[in-house]
Amino acid sequence: MNRLDLNGWNAVVTGGASGLSFAIAERLALSGAKVVIWDINDEAAQAAAKKLGGFAIAATSATSPRRRGDRTIAARAAVAHSRL
Repeated sequence: MNRLDLNGWNAVVTGGASGLSFAIAERLALSGAKVVIWDINDEAAQAAAKKLGGFAIAATSATSPRRRGDRTIAARAAVAHSRL
């Protein structure tokens, strides 16, 4: 039973291509959220987004989230999902 209703919500999951972060991204998507999987490994991020279907996109950044990368990912998420 899914107790979360995240329809209309957007989420960015860092390190979301594998492990616990992917499980979180999957749960968010199953609950209705649109997910941005942010991972340093582009191929893994693309594969993870594909597993989640139309509920996810992949984004990568070689920079630390505390640098320029955070603005780039946030902008991409906002464009892909209309808002963040």
